[in-house]
Amino acid sequence: MILIRYCISLTLCMFLSGCAYIHSLDDNLPRQIEIWIKNKDYGQALDTIYYIQSDNVNYKQLMIQKNRIIILANQFEQDSLEQGNKLQQTKNWHQAYNAYEYGLTKLPNSRAIKKAKTDFLTRRAVYLKQLKLKLLQHKTNWLLSDTKIRKEIAHVIPKNYTAHWLLQGHKLDIDTTSKTLIECVTKSITNNELDVGRQCLNIVKQLTPSTELQNKIIDVSKQLEQEIETRSRKLSAYGQKTLRTAKMVLAKGDFISAHQAINSLLEQDKKNGQILKFKRELDDQTEDYVDKIIMEGRKLYSDGKVQDAYLQWKSIKPLSPKNKRLQILIDRAEKVLKKLHKIGNNQNMFIPHTNQ
Repeated sequence: MILIRYCISLTLCMFLSGCAYIHSLDDNLPRQIEIWIKNKDYGQALDTIYYIQSDNVNYKQLMIQKNRIIILANQFEQDSLEQGNKLQQTKNWHQAYNAYEYGLTKLPNSRAIKKAKTDFLTRRAVYLKQLKLKLLQHKTNWLLSDTKIRKEIAHVIPKNYTAHWLLQGHKLDIDTTSKTLIECVTKSITNNELDVGRQCLNIVKQLTPSTELQNKIIDVSKQLEQEIETRSRKLSAYGQKTLRTAKMVLAKGDFISAHQAINSLLEQDKKNGQILKFKRELDDQTEDYVDKIIMEGRKLYSDGKVQDAYLQWKSIKPLSPKNKRLQILIDRAEKVLKKLHKIGNNQNMFIPHTNQ
C-alpha cells in the first residue's frame, strides 16, 4: 500500500507544473511560507498549502498562515486592480500593463486580475486605433492641402520634370493612404467595429485616389451600410425565441446548450445587435466557467483523483476547443492514468484513448 501511494505521488509530481506538491512535503514549509509572504509570492504559497493534509505535523501552523495569506492576497489583489485602474485613467498605459503583469506573477490564478488585464488590453487597443485614425486624418488633411500646391507648381512650370515627378509621387501617396483606409473599413466590418468603419470611410471619402480605388470605396461603403442595417434590423420570431431559450439555459449554468442555441440562429439574426451583445456576455461567462472548472480539476488532480479531474476537464473541452492550457492538462491526465494502470493501482480505472 505504501509503495502504491509512493508511486502515485511520484507519478503526479512528474506531471504537475511547478510541483507545489513537492514543496508541501518539506518539513521546513512554515519557514518557506514566511519567505514567500515576505516576497508577496502569495500564489506559490497558496498552491503549496493546497496540498497539506490534516495529518501534517505543521498542519495547525500552516492553516494559520493560510488564513493570513488569504487576507494579504485579497488586499494585494485589490491594490493591483486599483493601481491598474488609476494608471489607465491617467493614460499611463505601459505602467498599467506592468501593474497587471506584476499582479499575475504574484497571484497567477487571480481571475479578477486576469479579467482586468483583458479589459485593459481591449481599452488600450481601442485607444491605439483612435490615435492611428487621428494620424490618418492629419495625413489626409496634409495630402489635400499639398495637392493644390503641387498641381499649381506643375501648372506654372509644365515642362519641369521634377515638379511632375513629385506630383506623381504625391498621387501614389494618396493611393497608399486610401488603401490603408479601405482596409480599415473592411476589417471593422469583420470585427464588428462599425463606428471605426464609419470614421475610416469618412476620411477616405475626402481623398481622390485612382479610379480603381474610388470604385473600391463605393463597394466598401455599400458593405458597411448593409452591415449597419443588418445589425439594427429586428430579430425574427425564431431569433427572439432562441435568444430567450439561450438566456434561460445560461441562467441554469448550461453553457453548452446556450452556445448551441446561438449557433442555431439564422445568419441574419446572428448579426443583430441584441445577439452580438448576448454573445459577448456568454463568451465572458464561459471563459470564467472554464477557468473555474480547470481550478477544480487541479484540486482533484492534486488529491490523487486523476480520473475525476480528467473527466472534469474533458467536459469543458467543447466550450474552449482552442484552450492550450486545458489541452495540456488533459494530455497530462491521460498519461498519468495510463501510467497508474500499468503499475496496477486500479485495474478498473477508466483508461482514456489518445484520440478522444
